[in-house]
Amino acid sequence: MCIQMDTFGEIEQLISELYNIIKDYKYSDYDNLFTSISDTFYRENFHSDILCYLFKFDETKKELIEWFNRDLNLKIDFNKYKGGDVQREKGHRDITLFSNDKSRVIIIENKSNDAEDRTKQIWNYVNTLESCKQSQTLVDGILYINKYEEKSPEHSDWEHEYKSIENKILITKLLGDKSIESLVQKVVNKSNTNQKLVVFATELIDLFKIIVMGSIYNELSAMYNLINKSQVKDQFLTILESLKEFPKLFTAKYIDDIKRIASNYNVRKTSIWSNGVRNVIYIAFEKYTIDIEFYEIYYDISIVKEGNINSTPIIDKLKSKTKEWPFNQKKSHNGITNRYRTMRKNAFYKEELLESVKKVLDAFGLNKSSLS
Repeated sequence: MCIQMDTFGEIEQLISELYNIIKDYKYSDYDNLFTSISDTFYRENFHSDILCYLFKFDETKKELIEWFNRDLNLKIDFNKYKGGDVQREKGHRDITLFSNDKSRVIIIENKSNDAEDRTKQIWNYVNTLESCKQSQTLVDGILYINKYEEKSPEHSDWEHEYKSIENKILITKLLGDKSIESLVQKVVNKSNTNQKLVVFATELIDLFKIIVMGSIYNELSAMYNLINKSQVKDQFLTILESLKEFPKLFTAKYIDDIKRIASNYNVRKTSIWSNGVRNVIYIAFEKYTIDIEFYEIYYDISIVKEGNINSTPIIDKLKSKTKEWPFNQKKSHNGITNRYRTMRKNAFYKEELLESVKKVLDAFGLNKSSLS
């Protein structure tokens, strides 16, 4: 594609403006109150715990009930739920809002980690509550929370039962229009006197943004708006699209240098492995493999037992014998495999990459000169 000089100037200006948005961003482990107090903030159980706390406030219950009545044309009476108990994992239900006389409930099912539905899961909750002779309870509504999209529970094999409760199910997601975010924001806007609730709810909105979009969401949102209104949007997006091809280039460009480095160590093989999704230069030693994996313009280095990605005990044994473990202490997930990794770095810095490879090989005492 030939880019004219005036177009190039506009792209250069766009890049400059984008850089000004992002240049001061610094990754921090303290992105939000909840991320700072728990290393399980991304897990569904943690989300349910804090949602349970949120719905203990009558202000939140009132907004939820108004939402049910408005969107599903129900007639749930908030006064019956005012001061009512809110419980976690009662009868396997994520969250249960009880009316003050415990004769009625609102069920909240949280799928904020995109967990699969169990067969007839929602129906079983309703049926168990409403058919119990000892303590028959009427289900007024079901809030079904997705992570990304407004998706109904999977019900292809229980269509009849689903239709009998469909009018009570309010389907939502964490962020966006008609979402938990918008519910919480309404609570914040109306709760001027309850400062405790306002602070908690504000932090909760930020947590959901981190869960769905990552900790850089403010900067990315500003960049999105800037690109969208740019006169060179199409040309710039074409350039961005080409980034996905760089991993193939990096593996081909760096393999000889990494082989040269590896030749000084007691390793069995150094080669490229690619399956169309992952692009890896690997170094095999003993029964382990060191993977230098590329993602667009980045890379990380990880270790795995050769031929087996589920080898945590074996890797932990190796870790205990290593004086200076070259990877992060906690395992991290790249979207495909979960293993010990280095931090991601920019693959354009070739010399730094090669030094990182040496550091990993040295950590395992594989240098031929040290073995002689």
